[in-house]
Amino acid sequence: MIAPTQNAADRAHAIALFVTGTLTCLYWVLFFLTDLTRPDFATWPASARTPELPAIYDAFESAFPAADAFTGLCLAVAGLYLWAGDRLAALFGLVGAGALLFLALIDIEFNVLHGFYAPESLAGDVGLSLELAINIGCLSFGVFTLLRMWSKVRG
Repeated sequence: MIAPTQNAADRAHAIALFVTGTLTCLYWVLFFLTDLTRPDFATWPASARTPELPAIYDAFESAFPAADAFTGLCLAVAGLYLWAGDRLAALFGLVGAGALLFLALIDIEFNVLHGFYAPESLAGDVGLSLELAINIGCLSFGVFTLLRMWSKVRG
């Protein structure tokens, strides 16, 4: 273990890693206990146009909790190690960032293939808008963390 870092950028990144990891897990608490994170079509009765869509969406989403928990744990641990100035921050940061990017890309591909990010689908749908914001945030933060942690590995 190296001495705790006094670098403001590392401190800010450590907080962001820990918060992102925690929010990733909180998302699933909200998903299972509320309808806040669910798109409108997933909570409404099936329509004649797409009666299978809520079931497809639920089946897809049900594949994410374990992978998101792993990702969230890696990011939170990376944040704690980065705060402490420990080299293991780079290891957990790279693993967490890679997992975050993978999960975001899978989610984006599913949403694009099913037309969920079309303007008419997003209009007024809090759940889908939240999903889009999360995907953009995951991509941005994943790339940022990947590049930043890789620079730490490279010295």
